[in-house]
Amino acid sequence: MLNLDALLDGDAQIATPEFALVVAATRWPHDPRWAARIRDLASRVTDWPRVAAIVERHRVAGLFAAGLNHAGLPDIDAGTDARAAIGALARDSAVQELQSVFETLHLVRMLEGAGIPVRVLKGATAAMLAFGRYGVRYSMDIDLIVAKDQVAHAASLLDARGYVRIAPAADASAATMRARMARYKDLAFEHPDSGLMVELHWRLFQNPYLLRGDDLDEREPMQLVPGASVAVLPRAPAILYL
Repeated sequence: MLNLDALLDGDAQIATPEFALVVAATRWPHDPRWAARIRDLASRVTDWPRVAAIVERHRVAGLFAAGLNHAGLPDIDAGTDARAAIGALARDSAVQELQSVFETLHLVRMLEGAGIPVRVLKGATAAMLAFGRYGVRYSMDIDLIVAKDQVAHAASLLDARGYVRIAPAADASAATMRARMARYKDLAFEHPDSGLMVELHWRLFQNPYLLRGDDLDEREPMQLVPGASVAVLPRAPAILYL
């Protein structure tokens, strides 16, 4: 059985100080009692490129940087090139997340303005649910769910905003689209300028009997920024879905 205390003490038989530091610094919520342990592990790190590789592999740059900051360590940009790379990853992740937040708000307003009820899945809402803030969670795309009979209308609005459907491809045949709607759960879009991705769902899972998502009467508001809220899944199914 894995001994977590030994791991976080940097026991060489369990894990290297590099891996132990990443585990300790990404622990959430922050606990003042962990700050000294994080500082100790950081002082024992000899291979910062390995730390950077672990952080990038697990997409936890923002969370890792926040953990070091909480521990009162110097600016993460100071020191080696690898530490500077981690800082750059954390900043880029935070900027992308903020772009995603404001694009989420715009897309929700756009769809609702066209008479399409929509809920937001994961993304910015997951960051608020899990961390209560932005800048620590890696986010790849914006997930929206609408009723199945509203998918075509919603997709046309995404197209008008400049998004290109990539799954299935924009030139997919009518037969391919019918098969997709019958067997899958979403369509995927990408904006060629911003690089933002949108997944337009009509159900939550490929299996249509798991957490049915086509009943848009079940919705709760979540504030993403002061004065701006979006509809999300109720808390219990949202946690199950995540």
